[in-house]
Amino acid sequence: GYGLVSTLTSKLQPLQNLVVIAKESARKFEDTKLPPKEIGQALGAGTIVTGEIQTSSDKVQVNIQLVNANTEALGWGSTFTKTKDEFLDLQNEIATKLASELKGGLDATEADQLAQKPTDNAEAQAEYQAGRRDWGKRSKRGFDNAIKHFEKAIELDPNYADPYVGLADTFGLISGYNFASANEAMPKAKSYAEKAIEINPYLAGAYSSLGWVFLNYEYDWAAADSSFRKSIQLNPNYATANHWFGLYLSNIGKHNEAIASVKKAAELDPQSMIIQSSLGQVHIIAGRHDEASKYVDRAHQMSPTFSTAIWFKYAKLKQNNTGGDVTSLLELIKQFPNQPMHRKTLLEVYLKMGNREAALDQMVDLLESFDGILNDCHFADTFFLLGKNEEGYRRLEMGIEARETWAASYGSLPSLKKFQQEPRFRELYKKIGHPLYMD
Repeated sequence: GYGLVSTLTSKLQPLQNLVVIAKESARKFEDTKLPPKEIGQALGAGTIVTGEIQTSSDKVQVNIQLVNANTEALGWGSTFTKTKDEFLDLQNEIATKLASELKGGLDATEADQLAQKPTDNAEAQAEYQAGRRDWGKRSKRGFDNAIKHFEKAIELDPNYADPYVGLADTFGLISGYNFASANEAMPKAKSYAEKAIEINPYLAGAYSSLGWVFLNYEYDWAAADSSFRKSIQLNPNYATANHWFGLYLSNIGKHNEAIASVKKAAELDPQSMIIQSSLGQVHIIAGRHDEASKYVDRAHQMSPTFSTAIWFKYAKLKQNNTGGDVTSLLELIKQFPNQPMHRKTLLEVYLKMGNREAALDQMVDLLESFDGILNDCHFADTFFLLGKNEEGYRRLEMGIEARETWAASYGSLPSLKKFQQEPRFRELYKKIGHPLYMD
């Protein structure tokens, strides 16, 4: 079922005047027994598409039904049947009819767009979709498995553009999660995005992948801006493009636009914990901590072990940390001994609680176990918090020199606010052309 949901979502999203919830959010209700009204409320959707797939030895039958999420009244419905070998054609037929019903008709351009098949290989499509599921987990194992699925999809169909975007997005993220160096991963991300554009110059995801590299590795701010805008122009309903564009806007100090962009992403993918966490991040950078707490708490509820949300929640937002917070973080460290961000969070919590000795012990542990793994920009933040400013600057210089993913964000994060006005700090960010530091 997920493969069909994924394909239909991808086909419908680029259509104008039609808002389609991201497949990642829709998938969470794939086998639900909840009534349509509750699903609609959870997703912010007015119409629900329900379906049932039945297979025999050589046939596939799909029953599709539109349901009004507010009244639960049934709308248009239809049954589609083809042989298993014609499954990709079946997907196109369903997408075309569904779009026509939802939009009240299609023009010739839209009909041609829906008739296109990104691949003729159903197995390659399934591998790509499996890779996207793993990519969304934002874990070491998830990223590793995603790469395998995307590479298999390309092996099955070298001219299938989507898995190249999948690889670009995976290599684009792994350095930010401390799983690889930026110099090792980001050039691969750019190369895969460019390959996807070579195959399909109208693929929105490829441009957001490029924008991410321009923002977080090449520090080409104008190119990042134009790439994200191009992606959103091609597919206004692409949550990732709206999400990453919002982070870019946040980094350059356009807080209201940033919040609006990430909120749009959250409307398109309301069940995404990473987008909720990023909503918290852009509110933190804008200095709106009460609002930030609401979104970070939501991300934490969705995924209680997601390291970035935990860092924001306990280290950057909570006013009065308790012994219970320490216990929770120690349990997380025990459960995930190879995740350095949990240790950094615990260090900051100890500092906020006035236990400098315990914080220094955590710093020793971080340096012994994760020096060269945890981004130097994260180490810099930690040294600055400990009052070891010279080492903080040295690490920040190293992080910027290594083009770490978090380097751009630390130019605007409030935890370093008192340093951001210092000539030495400003000169570092001026070197990479950060818009907030240019005269």
